[in-house]
Amino acid sequence: MINTGKKKGFSLIELIVVFGIIGVLTSFSVAFYNNFKSKESMGSVVSALSSRLRLARERATLVQTPDGGCASLVSWWVRVDARIRTGYTCDGAEIYYFGDDFTIPTEVDVDLGGSGNFLIYFLPLTGTNSAAVDQTINISTGAVAGYTKQIVIEASGIINEI
Repeated sequence: MINTGKKKGFSLIELIVVFGIIGVLTSFSVAFYNNFKSKESMGSVVSALSSRLRLARERATLVQTPDGGCASLVSWWVRVDARIRTGYTCDGAEIYYFGDDFTIPTEVDVDLGGSGNFLIYFLPLTGTNSAAVDQTINISTGAVAGYTKQIVIEASGIINEI
């Protein structure tokens, strides 16, 4: 075998370049994944909140309670704090509609007029918003990703996603 003086393998510069390219691609992948995750989390909150608002409005309009034993239905409501919960007020007592909790992911902010804890009430028969004014719920992923959506509840009780 004739030795031509060529070395087998990669030089240090070639390895540094390859690892640099891998590092750049990895950082872009992680950034895109985090943005995707933020959008998906916000989308799930918008979907959960919208469906619970529509459920509460529908049940209020039909004057319907899960057990049917309510003599005096005052309202159906949606409570938002660290979770989204639906329930109704009957004979002066707030009753949760069990099994309907949705925990809001920590990277998503939900607020109504600057408050992250709020209640939206729908009145029986009409399904109108008890505030009697349009209410806008802001849902965002915070300052890092900066995605925002809104749910507007009109005074008439109609719910729109923006």
